[in-house]
Amino acid sequence: MKKLFFLILTLVLLLRLAICCTTAFADDPGEVLVFENGMAQPILKYTNLRDENYTNEGSDILRFTVYIETDHDTDGDGKADLVEALIQVPRAAAEGKYKAAAIYDPTPYGAGTVTENGMNSIRLMNPVPFNYSKLYEPGEKRTVAGSMTTLEAAEIAQPETWNYTVPYSDEIGYTYAEFYDYYLVRGFAVVEAGGIGTYGSEGFELCGFDLERDAHKNVVEWLTGDRIAYTDPYNNIEIKADWCNGNVAMTGCSYGGTLPYEVATTGVKGLKTIIPFAGIAS
Repeated sequence: MKKLFFLILTLVLLLRLAICCTTAFADDPGEVLVFENGMAQPILKYTNLRDENYTNEGSDILRFTVYIETDHDTDGDGKADLVEALIQVPRAAAEGKYKAAAIYDPTPYGAGTVTENGMNSIRLMNPVPFNYSKLYEPGEKRTVAGSMTTLEAAEIAQPETWNYTVPYSDEIGYTYAEFYDYYLVRGFAVVEAGGIGTYGSEGFELCGFDLERDAHKNVVEWLTGDRIAYTDPYNNIEIKADWCNGNVAMTGCSYGGTLPYEVATTGVKGLKTIIPFAGIAS
């Protein structure tokens, strides 16, 4: 029954995005996507991001992380919180041969959450204790010091950025990153992000807060060109999602199935459909 449900979900979501993509590429002589009977067909050779010897070199699918800048400073360090996102994008899209639609799974426990926020954790960047009264204070925006292309970011990407073990839970990082391989080989991009306060991101995890919702909305905004992201949390090197055609679908299960409803209520540009399952909704 579970496999049948995922198959149905896959067919529905792919049909919805196929409509967007077909429109976007109808007059493009360099089109590489293949559609038969309204369904996208496999066009890329699959590479496994969990391979211990994984490299982007020679891979049809490029994988790397980016850090999207939000508007608030929930951890009180004076700067706007950054949200880490794992990007999986077809090389052809990164090379400019076509623009890819993006599937976004916003799952906080996918990246990992922990019970400790001390300075001895190198990937939990919370320098001060939680302070409810300061959560909504705006954070200072960073000054862009340079830029990097997707191809350049992929060339220096380190697999341990997504293949890590979360402290205390022993879960592998980005647990659900392989759930959408079906789409990757068909020319779609796949994005995973845990949101503020999760492993690799700044800020505090705020279950159900509008601040959590907005952090995931910010990821969609970056995909449509309306927000800044950086290649790492320290050097202010900007990276754009110039491989994206501006069509985004959100999906996910449970917690990850709740956040698409929340983000959809904002009316954010580019979010064309949501396919949540087992999420909290009436």
